[in-house]
Amino acid sequence: MRPSEIKIKDITFQFIYHNENHFFGEKKIWIDDFNKVQCSDLEKTLVDCLFKPDCTGGIVEIAKTIHETRDKINFKKLLDYTKKFKSQAVVKRLGFLLEILAIENEIIPELLNMKTDS
Repeated sequence: MRPSEIKIKDITFQFIYHNENHFFGEKKIWIDDFNKVQCSDLEKTLVDCLFKPDCTGGIVEIAKTIHETRDKINFKKLLDYTKKFKSQAVVKRLGFLLEILAIENEIIPELLNMKTDS
């Protein structure tokens, strides 16, 4: 039995578990002079947030993040991750936010093609 929350030095961490197919897009980053940890890259973090917006402060916070980081996002990688993740919720939420934020991008037509009628 794995805990969904753990407290370390008065900070509560909530763990979100993925199936094997959703575990990709990570990189190692330095957290101090001696230790590295695995962390998702920007594009995978966005996909994860779009999949579970209730765990990230909601769709408004995701929209703010996309808007503020739009010049740093690798949209080709974001599209590849969205395809690999295989979630219609992610496809539709991402397309909606890109359109509502007026972020003109070459991935919008592909997202429209990936979208189902459900």
